[in-house]
Amino acid sequence: MIFLGTGAAECFPDPFCSCPACTKALLSTDRKLKRRRSSLLLNQKNLIDFGPDVMHACGEYSCSLAKLENVFITHSHEDHLDIWNIGFMQMAITKTNPISLYMSKNIVKKFLTRRIIL
Repeated sequence: MIFLGTGAAECFPDPFCSCPACTKALLSTDRKLKRRRSSLLLNQKNLIDFGPDVMHACGEYSCSLAKLENVFITHSHEDHLDIWNIGFMQMAITKTNPISLYMSKNIVKKFLTRRIIL
């Protein structure tokens, strides 16, 4: 199990905030203080949430998604499902398995009403 992100929608530190906690984290070289938007790689086949930071986090933590089979989306906020990242799922040079997306009907409706095809 690898946490690819544990931060809020605006990440941490919030680049627009000047509170002491955000300022300390922003100026720190400690990578543990720099938190991405939430995502959890349960194992090679299962991922919870596919937000905008997943691709970069995989590179940083040396995580491959080549064997990924299932993505579980917890809710419809863009920090949990980045539609642009979905497009990259099948663009690998090597053949990958089909990836199943699991989400509620409300999430599907939200994206269909935005004329985005999953």
